[in-house]
Amino acid sequence: MRTELMIAQDLLGVPPDRIEPVAGGGNNRLFRLVSGPSQFALKLYDAQDLTAIARFEREVAALDFLADTPLADRIPGLVSADPAPPAALMEWVEGVPVTERSSNEVPRLLDFLIDLVAAGMAPSATTISLAAESCLTVAELVRQIDRRRARLGEIDAAELQPYLKRFDRLWQTLRRRLSNEDSQELAPGLRVLSPSDFGFHNTLRRPDGRLAFLDFEYFGWDDPAKLACDLLWHPGMQLDSGERSALHSGLLTLYSARDPCFARRFEQVLPAYGMRWCLILLNVFLPERWQRRRFATRADGDDWAGAKQRQLGMAETFLARVETVLEEKVL
Repeated sequence: MRTELMIAQDLLGVPPDRIEPVAGGGNNRLFRLVSGPSQFALKLYDAQDLTAIARFEREVAALDFLADTPLADRIPGLVSADPAPPAALMEWVEGVPVTERSSNEVPRLLDFLIDLVAAGMAPSATTISLAAESCLTVAELVRQIDRRRARLGEIDAAELQPYLKRFDRLWQTLRRRLSNEDSQELAPGLRVLSPSDFGFHNTLRRPDGRLAFLDFEYFGWDDPAKLACDLLWHPGMQLDSGERSALHSGLLTLYSARDPCFARRFEQVLPAYGMRWCLILLNVFLPERWQRRRFATRADGDDWAGAKQRQLGMAETFLARVETVLEEKVL
């Protein structure tokens, strides 16, 4: 089996002077390579994970496409890639997490999405596939939530049962409302290129203040309503009320300019995406997802019981937020 050092050498073309593991993502292993005056990021995708090849292919396609757009200076440059095992060598982005933010950081997030809409109009954008778990109809959104709920029902986890009963009661109410919605597939001209897992949680602030956006494993065409909802619901997007209001307003302005039906569709599906996130937060209960996390962290002795308890607590908070949205229409 090829070691990380062997893979790094093959992608770099020469042996690196130094290779260091980097803590970070929950899906993959990341290393910093030093070769002379240059630094690179080596990303290894778990070859034992059936979704790894798809995530690798999406990310490579996204970085390759975006390199020829005005967004190129806001993403890591792709140096080389190898599908066996899935591995990508990228520019190393020096920066810090965007936790403490100034008033202009939400506009920068929106600027990226504005330029991504423009990039989607290029002829080469037709080569990009649908985003992972894209939702082009309300019916597909409902199917995805039902599928996630069914998978959680297959595992033996007594601590989940009270939560799932509460989830089911709320979901059945919301599901009936969604059944009245138009489930015609969103027209291609109204779709946008979506990074999918997008937000400050996947952003670094460079030393000169510029933002760099990372992680394009789920990139592709999707309904902008899904992108907007995921941005507002993502647990990694810890926004204050002013930021949330500015982001909400900016998303409405951006996507309503292209689609007069966007605002209504966005409002209708916002609670449902919250419920989808309630289930995503419980992925840690699934053995296959726990294995993915263990691969990424290289930690065989991680506290699975503790991780499940933490995620269940977050899911409880999210379900309460969904109830608030349904009652008050405020996220």
